[in-house]
Amino acid sequence: MKKIILLFIAAFFINMCQVLEASAQEVYGILQEARTQLNDRKAELLSGRQSFQDRIDHINDTSVDNQLDNGRIAALESGIRDIDATLAKIDIALDAISNSGIVNSYYSSRVEISRNGNTVRIYKHVADNSITVEVNGTKVINEDGFDSVNILEPRMHLKNKKDFSGHLSGIFLGINGLLLKNGEYEAPVTMPYFELNESRSLDFSVYFNDFAVPFSKNCGLVMGTALQFNHYSFQQVFDLTVNDHMVTADYDHTVATEFKRFNYRIIHFNFPIVFEIATSGRQKFFVNAGVMGGVRIGSRTKQIYVVDGDRQKNCSRKPFDTNLFKYSFIGGVGYRCFQVFGEYSPVPLFKSGHASEDLYPFSLGVKFLF
Repeated sequence: MKKIILLFIAAFFINMCQVLEASAQEVYGILQEARTQLNDRKAELLSGRQSFQDRIDHINDTSVDNQLDNGRIAALESGIRDIDATLAKIDIALDAISNSGIVNSYYSSRVEISRNGNTVRIYKHVADNSITVEVNGTKVINEDGFDSVNILEPRMHLKNKKDFSGHLSGIFLGINGLLLKNGEYEAPVTMPYFELNESRSLDFSVYFNDFAVPFSKNCGLVMGTALQFNHYSFQQVFDLTVNDHMVTADYDHTVATEFKRFNYRIIHFNFPIVFEIATSGRQKFFVNAGVMGGVRIGSRTKQIYVVDGDRQKNCSRKPFDTNLFKYSFIGGVGYRCFQVFGEYSPVPLFKSGHASEDLYPFSLGVKFLF
């Protein structure tokens, strides 16, 4: 009987040793798997951190210091701080695994290690064999293999730090004018009705889709497209007419008792290209100049007058022999998102020879950059 009891006890201890050995091997496997995943995650986070830092450097090198860029930098810096916090926890977990620490408990699917006042818990999920790692109650690897730090968002195209972005896109608001061939700014003697009301003669343009060709960090070509609305308002009220390909004024004082306004609006779709030089750093101060080609896509005249107390309005969309195509010289000086900008066209407003004198458009104003 004693032999049977001793054999039973010996078998029990052997079985317990086998169970403990199997449990130790399972724990060792969990620790090794956790270490591999932690090292992989650390490499991903370090790559993500470098990506965020590269994006910050890129914005600093090319930004015009506007509110949008400042917000992007703040968001990226916040992301770097989150990554650094997670990296610190991963280092704690790796240190605990490598140096064992004090093992508080073993389970078939859980390992808990204490070291230097930190507690690391590693869970093995039986259903899908995934690993969860917690450091002081915060997950650094969850069931999906990722933590709460997002480095998987689509990365923007990073230009080389020496790349040049340029300053072209923006909204331009200026005053229109008409010059004579000799450069004088006055209504022609033969066309006195073309005296402008400058306060109402405005140029509104939107520049967009700019593309930079850098020569260095601080200079290069910038090109794009623009939609331009030229509005001319005249001191005298008249109606344009074209007789035998000659632009003249026409109005009848016997019909209207009071003339109010005559406006002429022309719309162009333009293709600007400029050469720009900017200061170093964040390219705060810059100078650019170039040419701009355009095609007329619309025009309109509006005449307002009063007949027997009734306000009348005549509108026409005739081009009145204005040039279909034009080119002009453009340029300006700017600081950050503000630029003093101007345009002059050597192409007359009306086709050459179709008016008693050629009138050359120009505009001067300010541009607010995107």
